[in-house]
Amino acid sequence: MTPLTELAAAYERDGYAIAPGALSQSRCIALCERLSAIIVRDAERCLADRRIDLSFFARFVDSSDQALAFFDDARGDLRALPVGAWESRVMRVGHALHAADEAFAALLSDPNVGVVSRALMGDAAHVLTSAVIYKQPRSDNVQFGLHQDSWYLTTDPPSLHLAFIALDDMDEARGCLEMVPGSHREPWGEPLTLGPSGFVPVRRPEAANLPGRRGNDLSREAFAGRVATLPMKRGDVAFVDGRTLHASGPNRTELPRRALVIHAALASSRLSPSSWLRTPQEGFAKLGGE
Repeated sequence: MTPLTELAAAYERDGYAIAPGALSQSRCIALCERLSAIIVRDAERCLADRRIDLSFFARFVDSSDQALAFFDDARGDLRALPVGAWESRVMRVGHALHAADEAFAALLSDPNVGVVSRALMGDAAHVLTSAVIYKQPRSDNVQFGLHQDSWYLTTDPPSLHLAFIALDDMDEARGCLEMVPGSHREPWGEPLTLGPSGFVPVRRPEAANLPGRRGNDLSREAFAGRVATLPMKRGDVAFVDGRTLHASGPNRTELPRRALVIHAALASSRLSPSSWLRTPQEGFAKLGGE
């Protein structure tokens, strides 16, 4: 594991830091197996209750305190498929995996994940979300242009942090992370709120203009020469400031690309009222074994 002093220096300078081999290969495989079990349970529930809305954004708010699968339902009726085939349509599972499964919950206090995140944040923190971003083989469905996660999970004062855990090997062909080093020190984009069919800007006069911005879109050309591609091995962890611009392309390979993302914020920060996320009745889980 990379020494904390090195991680902290990179995190301060670049807005992210990579810890190679923070989790073992076997532990990542076990997490993927637990993930598959969660998907099966959710699929069985959806088959048993046809009133459940399977559309992508309809599931967001209900996922604040449980683990729901987000499916690609554009290729026909999911309910016509056997339960075992539903995972091949999954695009993410979240947003409270740590509340649904003890194996995911254990990462919050893991010395190479939650404890490091807590140390990099510098004060008491709690977990907002935990979710797996699931890129299916040979699929364009899940890819992201340059963005700041703080658009979607805005806190006051700003303190969003994420731990990105590679559950599979990933390179550029498999949709690895791309980062703009130092962008965490540049002006924010405009925060977003969840509308009926996706995220829309929260209009506010003080919203900053980033270079190349058109609304909440960012031109890659505006950051030519600044974007760093970050291949990762299974078990590597990227610790990222929520204001750091990052992206990832589609998965062009024959293998799945799964990444667990844990979002946290300082306990002293307030979640924006416009956020899609709802505070669980029992409150947010603590980060770093506090």
